[in-house]
Amino acid sequence: MSTQLDNDNFRTLLDENDNFLFDCDGVLWHGNHLLPGAAESLALLKSKGKKVYYVTNNSTSTRAQYAAKCQKLGLPAEEVRLCGP
Repeated sequence: MSTQLDNDNFRTLLDENDNFLFDCDGVLWHGNHLLPGAAESLALLKSKGKKVYYVTNNSTSTRAQYAAKCQKLGLPAEEVRLCGP
């Protein structure tokens, strides 16, 4: 069952979790364009001391290339926090 993410649920989500996983293609960016709210959301999580991991099923780029793309788009990224094939 899904729950609407209102302010109370959002605070609970932040309080109860230390690690957050985000798919890259279609969630954080589309092609070479950052999607609205992506950078702000990741910055908020970082400011709260949360760990962010990037997940992809795209095997056409290396972790180093994905880290470079994240940085080019203004997203903080380290190769160690990139998960993929």
